[in-house]
Amino acid sequence: EQSDEFGSLEYYVQTFRHGSDDMPSSSRKSKIYAMDCEMVKTIAGPELARVSLIEYSRSCCGDDDECDERVEANEKSVVVLDELVKPRRPVLDYLSEFSGVTSSMLENVATRIEDIQIKLLSLIEENDIIVGHSLENDLKALRLVHNRIVDTSVVFRGSNGRKYSL
Repeated sequence: EQSDEFGSLEYYVQTFRHGSDDMPSSSRKSKIYAMDCEMVKTIAGPELARVSLIEYSRSCCGDDDECDERVEANEKSVVVLDELVKPRRPVLDYLSEFSGVTSSMLENVATRIEDIQIKLLSLIEENDIIVGHSLENDLKALRLVHNRIVDTSVVFRGSNGRKYSL
């Protein structure tokens, strides 16, 4: 990756436990999220262009919990975040055939990576689990540090030991 004048504006953030020291960490059940990011190619390499986050809801799976108002009775997941992100650097290639992102989609987008980081940190706590395919790329694009992940590209390998592509 090339370094440029924008590099100093981009920082990694780490998930944390919400609440105070008075509140035991076990008071909130861990949540499970599925994450996917789409990137575009810029002079500095891949940059975030879209992030999607789905929360698996246990609330409709058992009788003990009240059903989350965002989830219909027959559903077990809810989209909590699906946003386009304006790359900081000029886009060289939208990689539309892979990302589905086009120049017209990003034309009037004002959301930056920092806005997404704030939203993610408000949703995801350190004990939550993130599931995704090749998550190292998504977490790097998000500049997000999170320790509890399930990467399907590692868990599910072809008979030759190589990653499946999606």
